[in-house]
Amino acid sequence: MRSVRQYLIEEIALIRGLSPEEIDMEVPFSRMGIKPVDLAAITDRLAKEIRRDLPATLGFDCPSISAVVSFLEKEDDESRDDYRESGSGAGAYPTVEDPSVRKTPGNRPRPGFHLLTLSAGDKKELDALTRDYGAFLVQHPGIDPADFCYTAHSGCTDLPWRAAVSGKDIRELARGLEHLKTNTQSPDVWKTAKGVSPRNPAFVFTGQGSQYPGMGRELYRLQPVFREQMDRCNAILAQSQSIALNHLIYGQNDPQLLDQTANTQPALFSLEYAMAQMYRSWGIEPAFVMGHSVGEFVAACMAGVFSLEDGLKLISARGRLIQALLREGKMVACLCALDLVQDLIAPYGHDLSVAAVNGPANTVVSGRNGAVEQVCRRLEQNAVPWVPLKTSHAFHSVLMEPMIQAFREVAETVRYESPQIPYVSNVTGDLVDDDTVCSPDYWCRHLRSAVMFEAGIRALYQAGCRLFQEIGPSPVLSGMGAAVLPRESAQFIPSLRRGVPEEKAICTGLSMLYVQGVNIDWKAYSTPFDPAVISVPRSPFRKKETGLTGMTL
Repeated sequence: MRSVRQYLIEEIALIRGLSPEEIDMEVPFSRMGIKPVDLAAITDRLAKEIRRDLPATLGFDCPSISAVVSFLEKEDDESRDDYRESGSGAGAYPTVEDPSVRKTPGNRPRPGFHLLTLSAGDKKELDALTRDYGAFLVQHPGIDPADFCYTAHSGCTDLPWRAAVSGKDIRELARGLEHLKTNTQSPDVWKTAKGVSPRNPAFVFTGQGSQYPGMGRELYRLQPVFREQMDRCNAILAQSQSIALNHLIYGQNDPQLLDQTANTQPALFSLEYAMAQMYRSWGIEPAFVMGHSVGEFVAACMAGVFSLEDGLKLISARGRLIQALLREGKMVACLCALDLVQDLIAPYGHDLSVAAVNGPANTVVSGRNGAVEQVCRRLEQNAVPWVPLKTSHAFHSVLMEPMIQAFREVAETVRYESPQIPYVSNVTGDLVDDDTVCSPDYWCRHLRSAVMFEAGIRALYQAGCRLFQEIGPSPVLSGMGAAVLPRESAQFIPSLRRGVPEEKAICTGLSMLYVQGVNIDWKAYSTPFDPAVISVPRSPFRKKETGLTGMTL
Protein backbone atom coordinates (compact mmCIF):
# COMPACT_ATOMS: atom_id res chain seq x y z
CA MET A 1 0.00 0.00 0.00
CA ARG A 2 1.35 3.43 -0.91
CA SER A 3 1.46 6.00 1.86
CA VAL A 4 -0.18 9.42 1.73
CA ARG A 5 3.28 10.88 1.32
CA GLN A 6 3.90 8.72 -1.77
CA TYR A 7 0.63 9.87 -3.33
CA LEU A 8 1.49 13.52 -2.71
CA ILE A 9 5.05 13.12 -3.99
CA GLU A 10 3.67 11.70 -7.23
CA GLU A 11 1.30 14.63 -7.62
CA ILE A 12 3.96 17.24 -6.85
CA ALA A 13 6.29 15.56 -9.32
CA LEU A 14 3.59 15.73 -11.98
CA ILE A 15 3.10 19.45 -11.35
CA ARG A 16 6.82 20.15 -11.51
CA GLY A 17 7.44 18.05 -14.61
CA LEU A 18 9.69 15.61 -12.72
CA SER A 19 9.66 11.92 -12.00
CA PRO A 20 8.81 10.97 -8.39
CA GLU A 21 12.32 9.54 -7.97
CA GLU A 22 13.73 13.05 -8.41
CA ILE A 23 11.99 14.33 -5.27
CA ASP A 24 13.59 13.45 -1.93
CA MET A 25 11.04 11.44 0.06
CA GLU A 26 12.77 12.45 3.31
CA VAL A 27 12.42 16.22 2.90
CA PRO A 28 9.40 17.59 4.82
CA PHE A 29 6.84 19.27 2.59
CA SER A 30 7.14 22.40 4.69
CA ARG A 31 10.80 22.60 3.67
CA MET A 32 9.84 22.33 0.03
CA GLY A 33 7.92 25.57 0.58
CA ILE A 34 4.56 23.76 0.50
CA LYS A 35 2.13 24.48 3.35
CA PRO A 36 -0.55 22.08 4.61
CA VAL A 37 -3.27 24.27 3.09
CA ASP A 38 -1.58 23.88 -0.30
CA LEU A 39 -1.35 20.13 0.21
CA ALA A 40 -5.09 20.09 0.84
CA ALA A 41 -5.65 21.59 -2.60
CA ILE A 42 -3.49 18.88 -4.15
CA THR A 43 -5.17 16.04 -2.28
CA ASP A 44 -8.64 17.23 -3.29
CA ARG A 45 -8.24 15.57 -6.68
CA LEU A 46 -6.88 12.41 -5.09
CA ALA A 47 -9.44 12.13 -2.28
CA LYS A 48 -11.34 9.10 -3.53
CA GLU A 49 -8.25 7.01 -4.14
CA ILE A 50 -6.65 8.11 -0.88
CA ARG A 51 -9.79 7.32 1.11
CA ARG A 52 -9.79 3.82 -0.28
CA ASP A 53 -6.20 3.09 0.79
CA LEU A 54 -5.65 5.09 3.98
CA PRO A 55 -4.77 2.97 7.03
CA ALA A 56 -7.64 2.15 9.35
CA THR A 57 -5.64 3.67 12.20
CA LEU A 58 -6.86 7.08 11.06
CA GLY A 59 -10.22 6.19 12.63
CA PHE A 60 -12.33 7.35 9.68
CA ASP A 61 -14.28 5.21 7.25
CA CYS A 62 -14.30 8.11 4.77
CA PRO A 63 -11.79 10.72 5.91
CA SER A 64 -12.08 14.38 5.03
CA ILE A 65 -9.35 16.30 3.28
CA SER A 66 -8.39 17.88 6.61
CA ALA A 67 -7.88 14.38 8.02
CA VAL A 68 -5.56 13.60 5.13
CA VAL A 69 -3.53 16.71 5.89
CA SER A 70 -3.47 15.82 9.59
CA PHE A 71 -2.20 12.38 8.70
CA LEU A 72 0.56 13.95 6.62
CA GLU A 73 1.53 16.35 9.38
CA LYS A 74 1.65 13.49 11.90
CA GLU A 75 3.81 11.46 9.51
CA ASP A 76 6.17 14.41 9.10
CA ASP A 77 6.29 15.03 12.85
CA GLU A 78 7.24 11.46 13.67
CA SER A 79 9.99 11.33 11.05
CA ARG A 80 11.44 14.67 12.16
CA ASP A 81 11.77 13.98 15.92
CA ASP A 82 15.53 14.07 15.81
CA TYR A 83 15.43 17.46 14.16
CA ARG A 84 13.22 18.98 16.83
CA GLU A 85 15.26 17.40 19.63
CA SER A 86 18.31 19.27 18.33
CA GLY A 87 16.68 22.52 19.49
CA SER A 88 14.96 23.49 16.26
CA GLY A 89 11.28 22.95 15.59
CA ALA A 90 8.66 22.98 12.92
CA GLY A 91 8.75 26.76 13.01
CA ALA A 92 12.44 26.73 12.06
CA TYR A 93 11.68 25.38 8.57
CA PRO A 94 11.91 28.19 6.02
CA THR A 95 8.61 28.55 4.17
CA VAL A 96 7.50 30.26 1.02
CA GLU A 97 6.27 33.34 2.91
CA ASP A 98 9.38 33.78 5.05
CA PRO A 99 12.61 33.04 3.17
CA SER A 100 14.59 35.11 5.66
CA VAL A 101 14.13 32.57 8.46
CA ARG A 102 17.31 30.60 9.01
CA LYS A 103 17.19 27.04 10.23
CA THR A 104 19.33 26.19 13.23
CA PRO A 105 22.41 24.33 11.99
CA GLY A 106 22.88 22.27 15.14
CA ASN A 107 25.89 20.00 14.71
CA ARG A 108 25.64 19.82 10.92
CA PRO A 109 28.68 21.15 9.04
CA ARG A 110 28.04 24.36 7.15
CA PRO A 111 29.88 25.25 3.96
CA GLY A 112 32.41 28.06 4.14
CA PHE A 113 31.91 28.86 0.46
CA HIS A 114 28.77 28.74 -1.62
CA LEU A 115 28.20 28.15 -5.31
CA LEU A 116 25.22 29.69 -7.08
CA THR A 117 24.45 28.49 -10.59
CA LEU A 118 22.11 29.99 -13.17
CA SER A 119 20.96 28.54 -16.47
CA ALA A 120 18.55 29.73 -19.14
CA GLY A 121 17.38 29.07 -22.65
CA ASP A 122 19.03 32.15 -24.10
CA LYS A 123 21.15 35.16 -23.16
CA LYS A 124 18.19 37.47 -22.54
CA GLU A 125 16.63 35.03 -20.10
CA LEU A 126 19.96 34.50 -18.30
CA ASP A 127 20.38 38.26 -17.89
CA ALA A 128 16.85 38.54 -16.49
CA LEU A 129 17.45 35.74 -14.00
CA THR A 130 20.71 37.41 -12.92
CA ARG A 131 18.83 40.64 -12.21
CA ASP A 132 16.05 38.82 -10.34
CA TYR A 133 18.48 36.90 -8.12
CA GLY A 134 20.49 40.04 -7.40
CA ALA A 135 17.36 41.96 -6.38
CA PHE A 136 16.15 39.03 -4.26
CA LEU A 137 19.41 38.89 -2.27
CA VAL A 138 19.33 42.62 -1.65
CA GLN A 139 15.78 42.25 -0.30
CA HIS A 140 16.61 39.15 1.80
CA PRO A 141 20.13 39.63 3.20
CA GLY A 142 19.43 37.32 6.14
CA ILE A 143 18.66 34.09 4.30
CA ASP A 144 20.95 31.10 4.64
CA PRO A 145 23.21 31.13 1.55
CA ALA A 146 23.32 27.32 1.52
CA ASP A 147 19.50 27.21 1.33
CA PHE A 148 19.40 29.84 -1.39
CA CYS A 149 22.04 28.17 -3.58
CA TYR A 150 20.52 24.73 -3.12
CA THR A 151 17.07 25.99 -4.06
CA ALA A 152 18.47 27.68 -7.15
CA HIS A 153 20.04 24.36 -8.17
CA SER A 154 17.07 22.18 -7.29
CA GLY A 155 14.25 21.07 -9.53
CA CYS A 156 15.62 22.83 -12.60
CA THR A 157 16.70 21.44 -15.92
CA ASP A 158 20.20 22.57 -16.88
CA LEU A 159 19.83 24.79 -19.93
CA PRO A 160 22.47 25.86 -22.49
CA TRP A 161 23.17 29.42 -21.30
CA ARG A 162 24.93 29.21 -17.95
CA ALA A 163 26.62 31.28 -15.28
CA ALA A 164 28.02 30.67 -11.81
CA VAL A 165 28.93 32.84 -8.83
CA SER A 166 30.76 31.80 -5.66
CA GLY A 167 31.19 33.53 -2.33
CA LYS A 168 31.45 33.12 1.42
CA ASP A 169 28.08 34.72 2.22
CA ILE A 170 25.02 36.43 0.78
CA ARG A 171 26.88 39.73 0.45
CA GLU A 172 29.59 38.16 -1.73
CA LEU A 173 27.04 36.28 -3.81
CA ALA A 174 25.11 39.53 -4.38
CA ARG A 175 28.31 41.29 -5.39
CA GLY A 176 29.12 38.47 -7.80
CA LEU A 177 25.67 38.76 -9.38
CA GLU A 178 26.25 42.49 -9.83
CA HIS A 179 29.58 41.72 -11.55
CA LEU A 180 27.76 39.20 -13.70
CA LYS A 181 25.08 41.73 -14.61
CA THR A 182 27.61 44.40 -15.56
CA ASN A 183 30.06 41.98 -17.23
CA THR A 184 32.75 43.01 -14.72
CA GLN A 185 35.80 40.72 -14.58
CA SER A 186 35.93 38.82 -11.30
CA PRO A 187 37.73 35.63 -10.16
CA ASP A 188 34.49 34.39 -8.56
CA VAL A 189 32.19 34.79 -11.58
CA TRP A 190 31.91 32.57 -14.67
CA LYS A 191 29.63 32.84 -17.67
CA THR A 192 29.21 31.14 -21.02
CA ALA A 193 29.81 33.27 -24.10
CA LYS A 194 27.30 31.10 -25.95
CA GLY A 195 25.03 28.15 -25.31
CA VAL A 196 26.76 24.89 -24.31
CA SER A 197 25.92 21.24 -24.87
CA PRO A 198 26.16 18.62 -22.09
CA ARG A 199 29.55 16.91 -21.91
CA ASN A 200 31.91 15.20 -19.48
CA PRO A 201 35.56 15.99 -18.80
CA ALA A 202 38.66 13.84 -18.93
CA PHE A 203 40.02 13.02 -15.47
CA VAL A 204 43.77 13.73 -15.43
CA PHE A 205 45.60 12.51 -12.32
CA THR A 206 48.60 14.40 -10.93
CA GLY A 207 51.98 12.75 -10.29
CA GLN A 208 54.63 12.85 -7.60
CA GLY A 209 55.88 16.24 -6.42
CA SER A 210 52.41 17.71 -5.92
CA GLN A 211 52.01 16.41 -2.36
CA TYR A 212 52.02 18.38 0.91
CA PRO A 213 50.93 17.67 4.51
CA GLY A 214 47.25 18.27 5.14
CA MET A 215 46.21 17.94 1.49
CA GLY A 216 42.48 17.24 1.38
CA ARG A 217 41.95 18.05 5.06
CA GLU A 218 38.84 20.21 4.49
CA LEU A 219 37.40 17.63 2.11
CA TYR A 220 37.95 14.94 4.72
CA ARG A 221 36.06 17.03 7.29
CA LEU A 222 33.16 18.09 5.07
CA GLN A 223 32.65 15.55 2.29
CA PRO A 224 31.39 12.12 3.41
CA VAL A 225 32.24 10.30 0.16
CA PHE A 226 35.81 11.60 0.18
CA ARG A 227 36.18 10.69 3.86
CA GLU A 228 34.70 7.23 3.33
CA GLN A 229 37.09 6.48 0.46
CA MET A 230 40.13 7.82 2.33
CA ASP A 231 39.18 5.68 5.33
CA ARG A 232 38.81 2.70 3.03
CA CYS A 233 42.31 3.26 1.60
CA ASN A 234 43.65 3.79 5.12
CA ALA A 235 42.22 0.45 6.27
CA ILE A 236 43.67 -1.42 3.27
CA LEU A 237 47.12 0.14 3.67
CA ALA A 238 47.17 -0.35 7.45
CA GLN A 239 46.36 -4.03 7.08
CA SER A 240 48.54 -4.91 4.09
CA GLN A 241 51.34 -2.34 4.05
CA SER A 242 51.54 -1.05 7.65
CA ILE A 243 51.03 2.52 6.41
CA ALA A 244 48.93 4.80 8.64
CA LEU A 245 47.67 6.92 5.77
CA ASN A 246 45.39 9.33 7.61
CA HIS A 247 48.01 9.99 10.28
CA LEU A 248 50.63 10.48 7.57
CA ILE A 249 48.59 13.16 5.77
CA TYR A 250 46.50 14.72 8.55
CA GLY A 251 47.99 13.67 11.87
CA GLN A 252 51.44 15.21 11.50
CA ASN A 253 52.97 18.16 9.70
CA ASP A 254 56.29 16.70 8.58
CA PRO A 255 56.84 17.23 4.84
CA GLN A 256 60.01 15.15 4.95
CA LEU A 257 58.05 12.10 6.08
CA LEU A 258 55.42 12.57 3.39
CA ASP A 259 58.13 13.19 0.76
CA GLN A 260 59.62 9.75 1.32
CA THR A 261 58.66 7.88 -1.84
CA ALA A 262 57.42 4.87 0.12
CA ASN A 263 54.81 7.21 1.66
CA THR A 264 54.27 9.69 -1.18
CA GLN A 265 53.06 7.28 -3.80
CA PRO A 266 50.31 5.48 -1.82
CA ALA A 267 49.28 8.81 -0.27
CA LEU A 268 48.81 10.48 -3.66
CA PHE A 269 47.05 7.42 -5.06
CA SER A 270 44.60 7.38 -2.15
CA LEU A 271 43.88 11.09 -2.21
CA GLU A 272 43.27 11.15 -5.95
CA TYR A 273 41.15 8.00 -5.89
CA ALA A 274 38.99 9.49 -3.11
CA MET A 275 38.63 12.78 -5.00
CA ALA A 276 37.60 10.99 -8.18
CA GLN A 277 34.94 9.02 -6.33
CA MET A 278 33.71 12.25 -4.74
CA TYR A 279 33.31 13.85 -8.19
CA ARG A 280 31.55 10.76 -9.47
CA SER A 281 29.13 10.88 -6.52
CA TRP A 282 28.21 14.37 -7.75
CA GLY A 283 27.29 12.97 -11.15
CA ILE A 284 30.55 13.91 -12.88
CA GLU A 285 31.71 10.89 -14.85
CA PRO A 286 34.99 10.91 -16.79
CA ALA A 287 34.82 10.70 -20.58
CA PHE A 288 38.51 9.68 -20.56
CA VAL A 289 41.18 8.98 -17.93
CA MET A 290 44.89 9.71 -17.96
CA GLY A 291 47.57 10.14 -15.33
CA HIS A 292 51.13 11.40 -15.04
CA SER A 293 53.51 8.67 -13.79
CA VAL A 294 52.08 7.76 -10.35
CA GLY A 295 48.80 9.27 -11.52
CA GLU A 296 48.43 6.60 -14.19
CA PHE A 297 47.93 3.99 -11.47
CA VAL A 298 44.85 5.92 -10.29
CA ALA A 299 43.64 6.29 -13.89
CA ALA A 300 43.98 2.54 -14.42
CA CYS A 301 42.09 1.80 -11.22
CA MET A 302 39.30 4.19 -12.20
CA ALA A 303 39.11 2.53 -15.63
CA GLY A 304 38.73 -0.90 -14.00
CA VAL A 305 42.13 -2.28 -15.03
CA PHE A 306 42.66 -3.45 -11.44
CA SER A 307 40.81 -3.18 -8.14
CA LEU A 308 41.46 -0.61 -5.43
CA GLU A 309 43.12 -3.29 -3.31
CA ASP A 310 45.43 -4.33 -6.13
CA GLY A 311 46.11 -0.72 -7.07
CA LEU A 312 47.23 0.09 -3.54
CA LYS A 313 49.31 -3.08 -3.46
CA LEU A 314 51.08 -2.11 -6.70
CA ILE A 315 51.71 1.52 -5.85
CA SER A 316 52.88 0.69 -2.31
CA ALA A 317 55.33 -1.88 -3.61
CA ARG A 318 56.55 0.58 -6.23
CA GLY A 319 57.17 3.31 -3.66
CA ARG A 320 58.76 0.95 -1.13
CA LEU A 321 61.12 -0.63 -3.66
CA ILE A 322 62.18 2.74 -5.10
CA GLN A 323 62.75 4.07 -1.58
CA ALA A 324 65.18 1.22 -0.94
CA LEU A 325 67.38 2.17 -3.92
CA LEU A 326 70.55 4.19 -3.52
CA ARG A 327 69.95 7.92 -3.89
CA GLU A 328 72.52 8.54 -6.59
CA GLY A 329 70.46 10.39 -9.18
CA LYS A 330 68.48 13.56 -9.83
CA MET A 331 66.02 15.05 -12.29
CA VAL A 332 65.83 18.40 -14.09
CA ALA A 333 63.25 20.00 -16.35
CA CYS A 334 64.86 21.40 -19.50
CA LEU A 335 62.79 24.24 -20.95
CA CYS A 336 63.45 23.31 -24.54
CA ALA A 337 62.35 20.89 -27.23
CA LEU A 338 62.91 17.13 -27.06
CA ASP A 339 65.28 17.11 -30.06
CA LEU A 340 67.80 19.41 -28.36
CA VAL A 341 67.69 17.40 -25.14
CA GLN A 342 68.29 14.15 -26.99
CA ASP A 343 71.34 15.67 -28.70
CA LEU A 344 72.72 16.94 -25.39
CA ILE A 345 72.33 13.67 -23.48
CA ALA A 346 73.42 11.33 -26.29
CA PRO A 347 77.12 11.26 -25.19
CA TYR A 348 76.17 10.00 -21.73
CA GLY A 349 74.60 6.74 -22.87
CA HIS A 350 72.62 4.92 -20.20
CA ASP A 351 73.62 7.38 -17.49
CA LEU A 352 70.89 9.77 -18.64
CA SER A 353 67.35 9.25 -19.87
CA VAL A 354 64.44 11.35 -21.03
CA ALA A 355 62.03 10.85 -18.13
CA ALA A 356 59.09 12.89 -19.43
CA VAL A 357 58.02 14.91 -22.45
CA ASN A 358 55.59 17.37 -20.88
CA GLY A 359 55.33 19.93 -23.66
CA PRO A 360 56.97 21.48 -26.70
CA ALA A 361 59.46 23.24 -24.43
CA ASN A 362 59.38 21.07 -21.32
CA THR A 363 61.49 17.92 -21.34
CA VAL A 364 62.61 16.17 -18.14
CA VAL A 365 66.02 14.48 -17.89
CA SER A 366 66.77 11.87 -15.24
CA GLY A 367 69.93 9.98 -14.35
CA ARG A 368 73.18 9.86 -12.43
CA ASN A 369 74.17 12.96 -10.48
CA GLY A 370 77.40 13.75 -12.33
CA ALA A 371 75.92 13.31 -15.78
CA VAL A 372 72.89 15.49 -14.95
CA GLU A 373 75.17 18.25 -13.64
CA GLN A 374 77.23 18.20 -16.83
CA VAL A 375 74.14 18.45 -19.02
CA CYS A 376 72.93 21.41 -16.96
CA ARG A 377 76.19 23.21 -17.68
CA ARG A 378 75.77 22.52 -21.39
CA LEU A 379 72.20 23.86 -21.22
CA GLU A 380 73.51 27.07 -19.68
CA GLN A 381 76.13 27.38 -22.43
CA ASN A 382 73.28 27.17 -24.94
CA ALA A 383 71.20 29.73 -22.98
CA VAL A 384 68.56 27.10 -22.26
CA PRO A 385 66.82 27.49 -18.87
CA TRP A 386 66.49 24.46 -16.63
CA VAL A 387 64.77 23.78 -13.31
CA PRO A 388 65.89 21.18 -10.73
CA LEU A 389 63.05 18.90 -9.63
CA LYS A 390 62.56 18.03 -5.98
CA THR A 391 62.51 14.23 -6.14
CA SER A 392 63.95 11.52 -3.95
CA HIS A 393 65.29 9.45 -6.85
CA ALA A 394 65.94 9.57 -10.59
CA PHE A 395 62.57 8.20 -11.71
CA HIS A 396 62.08 6.74 -15.19
CA SER A 397 65.82 6.18 -15.65
CA VAL A 398 68.31 3.32 -15.69
CA LEU A 399 68.61 3.74 -11.91
CA MET A 400 65.19 2.09 -11.53
CA GLU A 401 66.34 -1.20 -13.04
CA PRO A 402 67.61 -2.87 -9.80
CA MET A 403 64.06 -2.98 -8.39
CA ILE A 404 62.14 -3.98 -11.51
CA GLN A 405 62.28 -7.74 -10.95
CA ALA A 406 60.99 -7.44 -7.38
CA PHE A 407 58.22 -5.18 -8.64
CA ARG A 408 57.35 -7.68 -11.35
CA GLU A 409 56.79 -10.37 -8.73
CA VAL A 410 54.19 -8.16 -7.06
CA ALA A 411 52.62 -7.16 -10.40
CA GLU A 412 52.18 -10.83 -11.28
CA THR A 413 49.84 -11.28 -8.31
CA VAL A 414 47.43 -8.63 -9.62
CA ARG A 415 44.28 -9.45 -11.57
CA TYR A 416 43.92 -7.29 -14.69
CA GLU A 417 40.81 -6.44 -16.71
CA SER A 418 40.29 -4.49 -19.93
CA PRO A 419 39.75 -0.73 -19.41
CA GLN A 420 36.08 0.24 -19.16
CA ILE A 421 36.76 3.94 -19.78
CA PRO A 422 38.81 5.33 -22.69
CA TYR A 423 42.33 5.43 -21.31
CA VAL A 424 45.61 7.07 -22.35
CA SER A 425 48.93 5.31 -21.68
CA ASN A 426 51.99 7.21 -20.44
CA VAL A 427 54.23 4.74 -22.22
CA THR A 428 52.74 5.17 -25.70
CA GLY A 429 51.15 8.60 -25.36
CA ASP A 430 48.04 7.28 -27.05
CA LEU A 431 44.63 5.84 -26.31
CA VAL A 432 44.75 2.17 -25.37
CA ASP A 433 42.84 0.08 -27.91
CA ASP A 434 43.76 -3.38 -26.60
CA ASP A 435 44.85 -5.08 -23.39
CA THR A 436 48.38 -3.62 -23.44
CA VAL A 437 48.01 -2.21 -19.92
CA CYS A 438 46.67 -5.51 -18.55
CA SER A 439 49.96 -7.23 -17.81
CA PRO A 440 52.93 -7.08 -15.41
CA ASP A 441 55.16 -6.29 -18.42
CA TYR A 442 53.41 -2.99 -19.04
CA TRP A 443 53.78 -1.75 -15.46
CA CYS A 444 57.46 -2.75 -15.43
CA ARG A 445 58.00 -0.82 -18.68
CA HIS A 446 56.14 2.07 -17.10
CA LEU A 447 58.83 2.32 -14.41
CA ARG A 448 61.60 2.79 -16.95
CA SER A 449 59.90 4.56 -19.86
CA ALA A 450 59.45 8.28 -20.41
CA VAL A 451 56.08 9.78 -19.50
CA MET A 452 54.64 10.91 -22.85
CA PHE A 453 52.38 13.55 -21.35
CA GLU A 454 52.36 15.95 -24.30
CA ALA A 455 51.47 13.17 -26.75
CA GLY A 456 48.76 11.88 -24.39
CA ILE A 457 47.09 15.28 -24.04
CA ARG A 458 47.18 15.71 -27.82
CA ALA A 459 45.63 12.26 -28.24
CA LEU A 460 42.73 13.24 -25.99
CA TYR A 461 42.26 16.48 -27.92
CA GLN A 462 42.22 14.60 -31.22
CA ALA A 463 39.62 12.24 -29.74
CA GLY A 464 37.36 15.24 -29.18
CA CYS A 465 38.10 16.06 -25.55
CA ARG A 466 38.13 19.78 -24.77
CA LEU A 467 37.64 19.71 -21.02
CA PHE A 468 40.31 18.38 -18.63
CA GLN A 469 39.65 18.01 -14.90
CA GLU A 470 42.93 17.71 -13.00
CA ILE A 471 42.53 15.54 -9.92
CA GLY A 472 45.29 16.02 -7.41
CA PRO A 473 46.50 18.31 -4.63
CA SER A 474 48.23 20.88 -6.88
CA PRO A 475 47.49 22.16 -10.41
CA VAL A 476 50.69 20.84 -11.99
CA LEU A 477 49.18 19.24 -15.09
CA SER A 478 46.80 22.12 -15.77
CA GLY A 479 49.69 24.48 -16.45
CA MET A 480 51.57 21.95 -18.58
CA GLY A 481 48.47 21.02 -20.56
CA ALA A 482 47.60 24.64 -21.24
CA ALA A 483 51.04 25.04 -22.83
CA VAL A 484 50.28 22.19 -25.24
CA LEU A 485 46.73 22.82 -26.48
CA PRO A 486 45.01 25.94 -27.85
CA ARG A 487 43.77 28.04 -24.95
CA GLU A 488 40.69 29.16 -26.86
CA SER A 489 39.36 25.62 -27.24
CA ALA A 490 40.81 23.52 -24.39
CA GLN A 491 39.99 24.14 -20.74
CA PHE A 492 42.07 22.75 -17.85
CA ILE A 493 40.35 22.83 -14.46
CA PRO A 494 42.32 22.22 -11.24
CA SER A 495 40.76 20.65 -8.17
CA LEU A 496 42.93 21.90 -5.31
CA ARG A 497 45.62 24.53 -5.00
CA ARG A 498 47.94 24.80 -2.01
CA GLY A 499 47.25 27.95 -0.03
CA VAL A 500 43.69 28.28 -1.34
CA PRO A 501 40.84 27.10 0.93
CA GLU A 502 39.77 23.72 -0.42
CA GLU A 503 36.07 24.58 -0.40
CA LYS A 504 36.80 27.66 -2.49
CA ALA A 505 38.99 25.66 -4.89
CA ILE A 506 36.29 23.01 -5.34
CA CYS A 507 33.60 25.67 -5.88
CA THR A 508 35.81 27.32 -8.49
CA GLY A 509 36.35 24.03 -10.29
CA LEU A 510 32.67 23.10 -10.24
CA SER A 511 31.77 26.55 -11.56
CA MET A 512 34.15 26.13 -14.48
CA LEU A 513 32.85 22.65 -15.20
CA TYR A 514 29.23 23.77 -15.04
CA VAL A 515 29.54 26.68 -17.43
CA GLN A 516 31.42 24.40 -19.84
CA GLY A 517 28.42 22.06 -20.03
CA VAL A 518 29.01 19.50 -17.26
CA ASN A 519 25.77 18.65 -15.45
CA ILE A 520 26.16 18.21 -11.70
CA ASP A 521 23.98 16.40 -9.15
CA TRP A 522 23.46 19.31 -6.78
CA LYS A 523 21.41 17.27 -4.37
CA ALA A 524 24.33 14.90 -3.84
CA TYR A 525 26.77 17.81 -3.62
CA SER A 526 24.66 19.54 -0.95
CA THR A 527 23.76 16.46 1.12
CA PRO A 528 26.37 17.02 3.88
CA PHE A 529 24.89 20.44 4.64
CA ASP A 530 21.20 19.42 4.74
CA PRO A 531 19.92 22.61 3.09
CA ALA A 532 16.24 23.59 2.88
CA VAL A 533 14.25 24.50 -0.21
CA ILE A 534 12.94 28.05 0.01
CA SER A 535 11.04 30.33 -2.36
CA VAL A 536 13.32 32.07 -4.88
CA PRO A 537 12.77 33.78 -8.24
CA ARG A 538 12.53 31.47 -11.23
CA SER A 539 13.45 32.01 -14.84
CA PRO A 540 10.47 33.20 -16.94
CA PHE A 541 11.12 30.18 -19.16
CA ARG A 542 10.39 27.85 -16.21
CA LYS A 543 7.52 29.68 -14.55
CA LYS A 544 4.41 27.58 -14.36
CA GLU A 545 1.39 28.55 -12.31
CA THR A 546 0.45 25.62 -10.14
CA GLY A 547 -2.50 26.84 -8.11
CA LEU A 548 -0.44 26.62 -4.92
CA THR A 549 -0.72 29.89 -3.01
CA GLY A 550 2.43 31.96 -3.12
CA MET A 551 4.42 29.50 -5.21
CA THR A 552 5.90 29.58 -8.66
CA LEU A 553 7.50 26.28 -9.67
